[in-house]
Amino acid sequence: MKKRLVALLLVLVMIIPCAMASAVVYYRVNTSSVRLRYLPNYESKVLDSYRQDWCLTINSTATNKAWVNITFSNGREGYVERSLLARCAAAYTAWVTKDNTGLKHGPGWSFANEGIVNKGDKVSVLSHGRYYDYVRTTGGQTGYLPNDVLSRKKIAPSPSPTPAGDYTAWVVSLGGSVGLRSSASGANSAVFATYPPGTEVTVVEHGTRFDYVIIKGDGNTGYMRTKYISRDKPAPIPDKPVPAPFSPYTTTTKKSGTSSPRLYQGLGLGWSSVKVEEGAEVNVLEKTKDPYWYKVSVDGSTGYMPDKYLN
Repeated sequence: MKKRLVALLLVLVMIIPCAMASAVVYYRVNTSSVRLRYLPNYESKVLDSYRQDWCLTINSTATNKAWVNITFSNGREGYVERSLLARCAAAYTAWVTKDNTGLKHGPGWSFANEGIVNKGDKVSVLSHGRYYDYVRTTGGQTGYLPNDVLSRKKIAPSPSPTPAGDYTAWVVSLGGSVGLRSSASGANSAVFATYPPGTEVTVVEHGTRFDYVIIKGDGNTGYMRTKYISRDKPAPIPDKPVPAPFSPYTTTTKKSGTSSPRLYQGLGLGWSSVKVEEGAEVNVLEKTKDPYWYKVSVDGSTGYMPDKYLN
């Protein structure tokens, strides 16, 4: 009888922790920001601030029912208002749709990676947020993934997924130079340098919207939009033809419609001018910054003449 009782107790010891683990209920922040306080009241010290989609568990309900004692996924514990939290649905299975995706420490690209997942990897979604999901991988890692890289339908892995390590790539853009940013927050992050197409970079972290890169040459680091980074080296851009140097030449004058040729003292029709005979010999000395005007010499007088009066 004593042996049976001991065996029963051992079974209960094994079952109870499993039951407790499976009974974990997750909540998430459902507003743009929530303040974690030391005590359950508005006058208490603020320990930290958490953005939308942070996942947490409730430890206990405060006596006034409006506040709850919680622990965020990063381990910080304190009190928050219950009304700012949303209870998460039961966990479900999903599959990653993009290779080399960072599993983030928090719900945002500015957070450090906890690991890397690839297309076809299976995860358990513990908390589904507006922008980010809190997940657990089959290997037991937890972290945040953008919910637009997860699918409830099974996804096959890529034949050759993008390597998790650093790799060489190039800037590609039909619209000119591409901005290097200090963070992966789009228009909210200032551009501190720009680089032309063909610039070689090292991709340290590949994301769905931004890649974290090192610029070859000057060593600058920062974020560039993923759509402007390619692992295929672009064809070299042909050099623009260099215009041939101008050589002075001699020609004659002509009328433009009914207008007789004129020699101007300065560059433009606003300057005073003198009439020149049609067919007069003109020494064209140089081009001006205006492509339609030339510096010329006529009968020993130097001035400017539009090309409409030159043969």
